[in-house]
Amino acid sequence: WTVLRQEEESSLGNKLANSRYNALTNTLQIWSAEPLDTLVAEFAHAQQFNNETIIHYFRYVDDLLRVAGKAVTGMSFVEAYEQEYDTRGTIEYEAHKIIEPQLKERLKNIVKLEKF
Repeated sequence: WTVLRQEEESSLGNKLANSRYNALTNTLQIWSAEPLDTLVAEFAHAQQFNNETIIHYFRYVDDLLRVAGKAVTGMSFVEAYEQEYDTRGTIEYEAHKIIEPQLKERLKNIVKLEKF
């Protein structure tokens, strides 16, 4: 994991400075100001990558090309990328609408079984 200090976060600015999964290095980049929930959300991308390494790269490139196409037509890149989270079949949709809820449920069940 990579944890960045607040001053590094603020120097990056906008929504693109959020936590993210890097498929090239198989690492998570987590901002220190974000909750544990974000960690689970980004682990969903790690699960995608570990399940289908080569396919994941091609799907990601396909998603980026779609986003770039929208950006060329006048939509901002950030706005176009945000739509990926609600578009069935995209990496972001699969990670955050399908895998992330499953991971959260599994984590919730593990915590229920543990006696603290």
